[in-house]
Amino acid sequence: MAGIDNVIATATSIALALSLACAGGSSTPPPKVPWNSGYYPGYWHDGAWTTLAQPDGYVNMAVTSLVVSGTDVYAGGGGNGLTIQDFPPGYWLNGTWVGLSLPAATYNEGGIGLTLSGNSVYVAGFCTDQLGMAIPGYWRNGEWVALPLESPYQEGSGGVPVVSGSDVYAGGWSSVTSATTFPGYWLNGGWIALPLPTGTLSGGVSSLVVAGSDVYAGAILYALRGATSPGYWLNGNWVGLVPPGSAEAAEVTCLAVAGSAVYALGECSSQTGQLPGYWLNGTWTALPVPEHTLSVTTSTLVVSGTDVYVTGTVSTQDFASPGYWKNGAWVSLGTSGGMAGPIAISGTGVFVGGCLGVP
Repeated sequence: MAGIDNVIATATSIALALSLACAGGSSTPPPKVPWNSGYYPGYWHDGAWTTLAQPDGYVNMAVTSLVVSGTDVYAGGGGNGLTIQDFPPGYWLNGTWVGLSLPAATYNEGGIGLTLSGNSVYVAGFCTDQLGMAIPGYWRNGEWVALPLESPYQEGSGGVPVVSGSDVYAGGWSSVTSATTFPGYWLNGGWIALPLPTGTLSGGVSSLVVAGSDVYAGAILYALRGATSPGYWLNGNWVGLVPPGSAEAAEVTCLAVAGSAVYALGECSSQTGQLPGYWLNGTWTALPVPEHTLSVTTSTLVVSGTDVYVTGTVSTQDFASPGYWKNGAWVSLGTSGGMAGPIAISGTGVFVGGCLGVP
């Protein structure tokens, strides 16, 4: 197995990819997994690992989205090409790879997240043109659906679609120049811009939830000197969140809404490392970490009944351990390296997608 330095480096490099498990967020492609890390994709079902075969020509993939419907398991993923630096458009259905065609005049990227609505499979796409400009859109049942860019925007990215009735939402960003992105979402193909809070310069939507007539949009925002501002928009109005006391930077990576409760998973950093936790109706809830933990990342938050699940990975001097917190208690999924990302609850079964280190 790769040394612990490579394990920790890889865990850091693919954390963003696994955070895309949250529906509706911007589908910026995952950073490439180091070639020598030796990782392969799959998922845990009640702690038992299932490996997913990588499509020909690709290595070091990870499951970045996971949906369980009856006896069917859908898994979206990303990874490295052997001859081209991209990741394959497609997903696994019950362990079999379902490939998708890139839209015309695009290259170098593919699909990284998915959701289901009725009999339709939606796959988030991140594609670039020959100039390297991002082209927003998604696949619905294998057909590419472009998300139009309105003037003056020249490129953009839309996340995993959120379907509510006959409406299709996709949160993300649009940009005039690559240096500055503007947050918003598409509703049935029309762009709805979200205002940047005072003091911020650019940003995007990291997660989107539609609850009745309310639209919640989690934010990743940037200000001067790279500072971040945690919060979300509710029907276009900014709701700021107070970072935990020692945090120097914070952002919302995943949203969940259950009745009147709004959960916002936080990516918070301090001088001593990451601070795992989430806001519940604006109040920070810290998640405990196992003894001897050197670093920790969180990926996805879901609520099932009265239970709150948060996936993540903890690293010590000797190993990296993927797992999840259930109601604040850490559940380890092993110590073979890798990362835990999306999570799906089906009945009493717990499915967690991600990647595992090659022994």
